[in-house]
This record gives sequence, C-alpha cells and structure tokens, in this order.
Amino acid sequence: MKLERVYIRNSRSKADFIMRVEEVADACYGTDELRPLFDILTVTIEGKAAKYARRWKRYRLEPEDFESIFYESVWTVAFQYFDMRGWDTDFYYYETLLLVLDRRAVDYIRKMTGPAEALSRLAVLVADMSEPKSDPKRPVTKTDVQRLENEVIDRVTLADALRRADLTETERAVIVYMYTEPDVSYREIAAAIGLGHGETVRRAFGKAAGKLRTIISE
Repeated sequence: MKLERVYIRNSRSKADFIMRVEEVADACYGTDELRPLFDILTVTIEGKAAKYARRWKRYRLEPEDFESIFYESVWTVAFQYFDMRGWDTDFYYYETLLLVLDRRAVDYIRKMTGPAEALSRLAVLVADMSEPKSDPKRPVTKTDVQRLENEVIDRVTLADALRRADLTETERAVIVYMYTEPDVSYREIAAAIGLGHGETVRRAFGKAAGKLRTIISE
C-alpha cells in the first residue's frame, strides 16, 4: 500500500511530514485558498531554492529565482492533484511536488545558462585526463570546471564533439549525468544510472573523455 511504502522508504519524521502535508492538501481541496499549503511547505521551498542557488552560484542564479518557480509549482501541482482525486495514484502530494520541483529547477537552469554556458559546464568533463581522479567519491570541483573550459570552447563546441564521438550508451549516460549534476560523486552517479559502483563510472568517464579529447585535438 502507498502508506506502507512511505514509512518503509523514508525516515519516520519525513513520512510523518508527508502525511501532514497530505492532510493540509485534503483540507484545501474544493477551495481556492492554498495559503495553509504554502505555509507548511515554506521550509522545503526555501531549502531547495538555497541548495540549487549554491550549486549554481557561478552563474549568478539567486535563491529568490528558484523560490518563485517553486511556489508556482505548489499551486499548479495542487490543482492537478485535486483533479486526480478518486484515482489510485502512486504518490502523495508532497512526493509528487518534490519530483516537479527538481524538474522545474533543471529546466530553469538550462534556460538561464544558455548554450555557451552549458557547453562550458560540460567542458570540464574532458579536461586534463592526464591526471584522472583516483577517488571514486571525489566530486567534480570548481578547479576542474575552470581548467580547460576556455580551451575547449574556443577550439570546438563540445556539442559537436559529442555528436562526432563514438560513445557507448554507458559513456554517454555518464557524461550527460555529470553535466546535469556536476557536484555528485562517482558512487552517486553509479547509483543513479544503474551501474555497479563508482569505479565503473570512473572507467567509463575516462574512456569517454579520451574519445572527446581526440576529437577536440584534431
């Protein structure tokens, strides 16, 4: 059952919060007054906005920008959720909202960074493979980002390199995930895309970066 799943997969405190939000959402059903829902979700909204702003501060994205998008999502998800009342949905309101917030954040980041900035973020992934990372838990750092960024962008767009490179499905998945989540570790990437462990990601990254470097140096 849905309720059992929530308490199995989450800590007791988080599961209790999910159910409290559900009670508030139920109370808002049939009205246009969502203030109680906004109030109970304030900490969640501000926390996620601050997290995304910290991760992307290099691009001058502010917490307030994410908060505006997230509060709008509270409204839209609520009415979509209300429209589905009576259906046997798999997720509670709060669980649905969290998924939507992350998707909206990614869409906003891609929109605001633009093609050139997106390529520079990707550029780090082919930077200086002469010193590969030995620790699978080590995240991509700001130094990594800065290292060959200008060289790659000036010589050839990384999009073209990706198109021309003969990457395997796994190699491409690793590169794309590192672009969308630049601060995660090899171990986290492995869990997210269904690979065995961080070492598998490291090897795939090394091979992909080698292929990209060959094209970039042509």
